[in-house]
Amino acid sequence: MIKAGILSGGVFSAMATIWKTGVIGMTLGTVFAAGTALAGPPNVQHIDYIYHQSEKTNPAFKWVWKEMMPVYKGTEYDGVSTRFHSNPLIGIGEFDLNGDKIPDVISFPTEEEIEIGKFCKPDLICPHYVFEMRDDGPHLLGKIFASSIDRGDDIKNGHWTLKAYSGDWKNPPNKDYEVYEYDKTTDGYVKAPQLNKN
Repeated sequence: MIKAGILSGGVFSAMATIWKTGVIGMTLGTVFAAGTALAGPPNVQHIDYIYHQSEKTNPAFKWVWKEMMPVYKGTEYDGVSTRFHSNPLIGIGEFDLNGDKIPDVISFPTEEEIEIGKFCKPDLICPHYVFEMRDDGPHLLGKIFASSIDRGDDIKNGHWTLKAYSGDWKNPPNKDYEVYEYDKTTDGYVKAPQLNKN
C-alpha cells in the first residue's frame, strides 16, 4: 500500500527489488507512469492525491520534481533516467486554494518501507511543497513538513487554510495537526497563530 512518504506492503517491496535489478523496470515504470490512485494519506478528506512517476500522466510532475530535486540529491534519482534508473514516485494533489477555479498543487516524496528516512524525517514527516498556479507558471507558496496535508476549515487572505497532520501512519485517524494560512507579506503559507486558550 502506498502512503504519503511510504510505500509499504510485501508485494510492492518484492516489485521494487525486481525493479532495481532492471529485469522488469520498464514494465513497472509504465504501470506507475500511468498515475496510481492507491491508498491516500490519512486524515485527508478534501484533496485527492495521486502518485505519478512521469509528466505523461500529469504535466505538473516535471516542474514538481525540479523543485524537489534537493530531496533526491545523492540518491538513485539524482541523475539522468536510464533503464536502471527511474523517476521517483511523487504524490501530487490538486485543489483550488485561492478560488480562481484553477487547481493548485501540493506534492510530496514517497519512499519504500525498507528505505524509511531516505526522503522524510522520522515518523514519516515528509516535505509537502505547496504551489499556486499563476499566469507566469507555478509559484511555490511554501514547504510544510507533515505526514499529510488537507484543506483547512477557513479562508484567510483569499486562500484556504491548510491542516498539516503529524500523526503516525499506522494509527490513523490522527487529530493532531497544525494550521497554516496564507500570508500576503511573505506571499506564502505560514503557521497560523495559536489561539489563546486561557
